[in-house]
Amino acid sequence: MYLEIDAAGEERTREREGRSASLDLHGKMGSGRVSSYEDSGLRFGSTSGFTLQVDVGTTTVSALCVSDPNEIANWLHREVTVRYDTTDPSNAVLLSDAPGVLSSATEGSASESLNPDERLVRQQVLLDELAESGTSARAVVISYEPLGISFNEGLMVVLGVTVLPDGESTFTGTLDAALSHERLANYQVGQSIWVRYDPNDPSRVAIDFEKQGGTTTTLS
Repeated sequence: MYLEIDAAGEERTREREGRSASLDLHGKMGSGRVSSYEDSGLRFGSTSGFTLQVDVGTTTVSALCVSDPNEIANWLHREVTVRYDTTDPSNAVLLSDAPGVLSSATEGSASESLNPDERLVRQQVLLDELAESGTSARAVVISYEPLGISFNEGLMVVLGVTVLPDGESTFTGTLDAALSHERLANYQVGQSIWVRYDPNDPSRVAIDFEKQGGTTTTLS
């Protein structure tokens, strides 16, 4: 099985999933430096999940990171952007892995100005293009942010992912997705999903619904 989670990692994943929704109401965005890390117990093929301790001002928050164990030390002292629960700093998600690189859900994003139909159309065009020329790969969800846009029986969300290409270096990206309510639980932080990406421009990434299961949908 591709995704191997030991008992401690499984418990942490359940706890994180149960609390992640609170970030939508109480989440605060901030930047800080990674002061330490620890193994979370999550295993994703040849990579592992680590909990980063990030010093944001006078607050230390904990956020999940997926990395090659041989490269995790490179995260120390790196400046990152996170969104965290001000009432529970242990509940945080990583929004970027370098200064100034934020998810599409963060302030100042070009996609933020698009209306729901435009976002969905843009994502469908990307899905069609990647279906023809994209590369399929496993990815791990590292951030999850509903956009407050409802459609039919679902929601539009922005996912931050760490993509794990076979035989290549991992990379992070963000994507829009229109997901039915019954599938939302499959895309929470720590979940392993299938995506397709443009090998010539890894910033172009989308859910691989053919492998992941489920279909895209339209706004009503």
